[in-house]
Amino acid sequence: MAITKLLEKYSTLGGCIISEYDNTIPPQNFTFLARNRIIAGISIATIVIEAPLKSGALNTASHAFDYKRKVFAVPYSLDYFKGHGCNFLLQNGAEPLVDISQIYDFLYKSDVQLELSFLNKQKEIRNIPDEYLAYYEFIKENAPVSEEQIFSFFYKKCVADISADLSVMELNDYIKYQDGFYKI
Repeated sequence: MAITKLLEKYSTLGGCIISEYDNTIPPQNFTFLARNRIIAGISIATIVIEAPLKSGALNTASHAFDYKRKVFAVPYSLDYFKGHGCNFLLQNGAEPLVDISQIYDFLYKSDVQLELSFLNKQKEIRNIPDEYLAYYEFIKENAPVSEEQIFSFFYKKCVADISADLSVMELNDYIKYQDGFYKI
């Protein structure tokens, strides 16, 4: 019954539940490995923060390797048993995750570099990509605008996605950030 209520809640919010199992089967130990395979399949990268040698995180990372996805792992001291799985992944091709900027670079750097290479900074910006138009219009109408005001206005979006979008917009000179405020 709880699974059905969860399914109803997420579907009314515009989300979905992905599972190999019927909604009458409650989560059980045997369903977790199938879940891990699905997670690895729909993700562009897997980040393992902590994992002993026998763990679901290693199972997920194994699927990610099979799917040719990026795998990050946090390196650990050799005497910390909950880090042995991460060290194993590092020995087998995972990228050491030592700075959060690596994730940002993986997710956004190639897109930002591509956008910057085509941007003519001398030209007036007239064609802002659709994904940034709502931000642009909000900032234009309410400038100067703090980051908190933007987060509040776009409350349905993830804060990390908003921050990333604002950074790309700033890099492309669509908006300016000065003294803690955004403006056009």
